[in-house]
Amino acid sequence: MDRCRSLALAVFVLATAHAVAAPVPPGIIILGTPSPSAAPPVQRTQTVRPKLPTVTVDADAAGREPFLFSTYLTTTTGFVTVPIPAGYRLIIEEVNTIADTGGAAGAIQPFVVLDTTVGSTNALLFYALTQSQTLAGQYGSDFVTKAYADSLQVVEAMSGATANAYFDVTVTISGHLIADTAP
Repeated sequence: MDRCRSLALAVFVLATAHAVAAPVPPGIIILGTPSPSAAPPVQRTQTVRPKLPTVTVDADAAGREPFLFSTYLTTTTGFVTVPIPAGYRLIIEEVNTIADTGGAAGAIQPFVVLDTTVGSTNALLFYALTQSQTLAGQYGSDFVTKAYADSLQVVEAMSGATANAYFDVTVTISGHLIADTAP
């Protein structure tokens, strides 16, 4: 047994100090060396590329025109047309409201309604106003949105209203105009 240990130690020392030229006898394993059936190590290279800055392109920025429209609506106003120049599409990004209500016998929920048309498609967009925590009958909201319009009208509406209820609101619509490239 001591003879085998000595032989293994001698082969180990020899293998770590010099390359082994002769085959290793069966049953002896030289630590730290690949097995005879192991494939040669794979050489890998890594190319380090310089980090380039990210470029963001806003495709319609050159043709974009800022848009801002504000109107005051009362219970009797009806629909108000928002002026959109011919050949342009309005991209609505924000609808801001401040309102005063009164005369209702119960709770009411005021809305601002945008009646928008894109091409031949019409949609009604409802924005429910939020009641003030401190002032009864006072409402206001700031809606960040994304809506499109080739033509646009705005009107107020309310649910839960009685015959004597009133609702006055200032509506501000902001966004931008882009040239309509539709055929």
